[in-house]
Amino acid sequence: MNAQTRDDQGQSTVRDTLAPSREGRLDFRDRLRSLRARVVALLGLALALGSGPVAALDLVEFTFGSGTGTDTAQSVAAHLHVTPVVGRNSAGNPAPHSFVDLGGGNMAMQLLKSQGGYWFDFTLTADPGWTFQVTNAHFTFKTQDTAGENRDITVRPNADPKVVWYDVSGSSTSFTDLGPGDYGWQTADWNAFVLRSDLQSLRVVLSLKGNSVNSRAIFDRVLLEGNVLAVPEPGTWALLLAGLGLLGFAARRRA
Repeated sequence: MNAQTRDDQGQSTVRDTLAPSREGRLDFRDRLRSLRARVVALLGLALALGSGPVAALDLVEFTFGSGTGTDTAQSVAAHLHVTPVVGRNSAGNPAPHSFVDLGGGNMAMQLLKSQGGYWFDFTLTADPGWTFQVTNAHFTFKTQDTAGENRDITVRPNADPKVVWYDVSGSSTSFTDLGPGDYGWQTADWNAFVLRSDLQSLRVVLSLKGNSVNSRAIFDRVLLEGNVLAVPEPGTWALLLAGLGLLGFAARRRA
C-alpha cells in the first residue's frame, strides 16, 4: 500500500467519524428552526389574545320581551351564558315580579316594594378556557311613588369584592340610557374595572329602593358591551417559555 492510498483511507476514516457529528448538528439546527417557527407563531397568538378584538361585542342584552314579558336574555355572546333576571327582597330571596307594557309592546319587569321586591340581578359566566371584559354599559329603568329612593348598580367580578358602578339618592325618576359619564356613575371605579380582561363571572345588581311601601321598580333594558377572550392552555405557555429559553441559549452559543 503506497502513501497516497494510506492517506486516502485516513481521510475516509475521518469523514466517517465526523459524519454522525455533522448529522447531529444539522438535526439540532433543523429542530431549532422548527422550534423557532412554533415560538414565533405562539408569540403572535399571545399578542393577539392580549390585545383582544378590535370592536366591542354585545355581551348580553335583556329587553324583557315584546308583547309578552320574559326574564331571559334576548341575546348573549358566544362562549358566554347568563341567568334569567331575578327580582329579590331585602333578604336576597326571590320576590314576586310582573311584566308591564310601557307602550307598543315594549315589556319591562316590575317589582313592588309592598311585595318585598326592589332589586334585580343576573349573572354572566364564561365557558372554561374563556374570559370576558366589559367596556360599556347601558341601563334603562324607572321608579314610581317612591317618596325618595336610593338607586345603585353594583357588580361582583369573579369571587372578588363588589364594585359600585352607579350610586345616587333622589326622587322617582326615569332613565332611557344610563351609563358611563352620567350623573351618579362612579367614574374612577368604572375606569379601573374596564381594564379587567380576566372576568369568568359577573353578577350585576340593580337596586331601586324606594322609601314608600307603594314604590315600584321597573327594569326596561340592560346592554353590556365588551370582549370575549380565549385563554391559552397552561401547556401552551410552558412550551412558549421553554422555546424562548432555548432560543436564548442558541443565541449565546452563536455569540
